[in-house]
Amino acid sequence: MALRSMVAGAGSFGGVLLLLLLLTRGAGFPTRADTPSYAGLVVAYGDGTVDTVCVDLGADGVARGIEVLQDSGLHLEAAFGGEIVCQIGVVGCPGNDCWCAYPGAYWAYYHLDEAGAAWEFSGSGAASYQVAPGAVEGWRWGTESDLPVIPFDDICDVDSSPASVIYLPLVYRSLPG
Repeated sequence: MALRSMVAGAGSFGGVLLLLLLLTRGAGFPTRADTPSYAGLVVAYGDGTVDTVCVDLGADGVARGIEVLQDSGLHLEAAFGGEIVCQIGVVGCPGNDCWCAYPGAYWAYYHLDEAGAAWEFSGSGAASYQVAPGAVEGWRWGTESDLPVIPFDDICDVDSSPASVIYLPLVYRSLPG
């Protein structure tokens, strides 16, 4: 009865539009919950070169740190089940000799703090660490190179993702005349 009153009170065109919106809500139109979650990735190669990648965490929105790196599209060589990263891109050591440049250089793993202001060294390996949506993961080669602080929003343009698009049904009304 309440729906009938709302539709009748809205006029014929408004009533049809309201009814269509109510009926199509959840009828296959994408919503924010249907869209994938993302994490940012910052890779500093030790020579001043820095890559940033926005990585899709998939429908469930969870991934381990090594999966974020694997899904980035960057070349990767790792050992010990992904706990030790040997090479990203062309920088680092082959997978069968991860410590070829140690103690001078190795791939160090970091997480950007919740404020987005500073890097925190990871207390666990990339194969063990669970990455949350909106997080920024960092990798740095060498002991002297800097890992620039780059906020999530500068890596992942969430405003242009499908999550910010509102889909409405198209209502076409032919007027007499």
